[in-house]
Order: sequence, then structure tokens, then C-alpha cells
Amino acid sequence: MPAFQTDPTNYVSAEDYLRMEREAECKHEYFEGVIRAMAGASYAHNRICTNLTVEIGSQLRGKNCSAVGSDQRLQILSGSAYVYPDLTVVCGQPEFNKERKSLIRCSTPRCW
Repeated sequence: MPAFQTDPTNYVSAEDYLRMEREAECKHEYFEGVIRAMAGASYAHNRICTNLTVEIGSQLRGKNCSAVGSDQRLQILSGSAYVYPDLTVVCGQPEFNKERKSLIRCSTPRCW
């Protein structure tokens, strides 16, 4: 079996995706059985993400929330998906899946 399927008609289970992602050299996102390689971002995109992380992080200082960058995988519980958002705000105690690799719950109480 190749490391990652490029044909979207081949369903891949979430468990197989997580196993393959552990061994992968680059990041991939997963949505309802389909795996997609993530493209590299431009310099301008990375500057925008950094500026947002710094600005939002400073607004969260002293609150029960923190900003996390794009290396944190996020499991979307309302659908079968694993993504790497450019920026995630976590309020309260973060919850992780059983592997402790994917953040599974991002609450958004009024922490601003």
C-alpha cells in the first residue's frame, strides 16, 4: 500500500491515516476518508500567520486561552476530519485524542 492515496475514490480509515501520518515526512490533512498533502505556504502567508499569532496571543495574555500554530493537528469531532489550521485558539484545558497527538476540542468561551 503506498504511503498516501491520491485517488479520492479510495476510502482510507481515520486509523490508517493516523498510522501513515506518523511515518510521513510532510503533513497531510484528512477529510471523510480522503487524504490530501498540504502545500507549502508563501512567505506572505507565513508573515500573516505569524502576525496573527503574535497579536491574538498578546490579546489572550492573562486569560484562560492560548494560541497554537499550524503544527498542531486538530481533530474535528463533528465530522471525520484531521486538519492543521494556521492558528487555533484553545480556551481552558486542551483535550487530546488517545495518542496525545491531535487536539480534539477547541472551546471558545468568552475569553476575550
